[in-house]
Amino acid sequence: MTGEVRARLGEPEYQLVWPRASFIVEAAKLLDRRELKDWDDRCELLFDHAFVRGYEGGPLSEFRKITILSVVFLVMIHGEGEPRRHARR
Repeated sequence: MTGEVRARLGEPEYQLVWPRASFIVEAAKLLDRRELKDWDDRCELLFDHAFVRGYEGGPLSEFRKITILSVVFLVMIHGEGEPRRHARR
């Protein structure tokens, strides 16, 4: 683990409230089910419940930024119109 990652994990918004093993199990289950239509929502719920709340940053915020960027990217690739949530097949 790099020093930067270690430092970030020490920030208060990255503190797990779940046992680490439980989070790993649930995150692994989600990673194996990316085809689910509500996958993004499930990830948001996991981050919201598993980490300390009340901070502007943190895993949930980072996930939402990535989600927004992926939608913008898809709109740029596919042109105008209703972008799909994620390009999963």
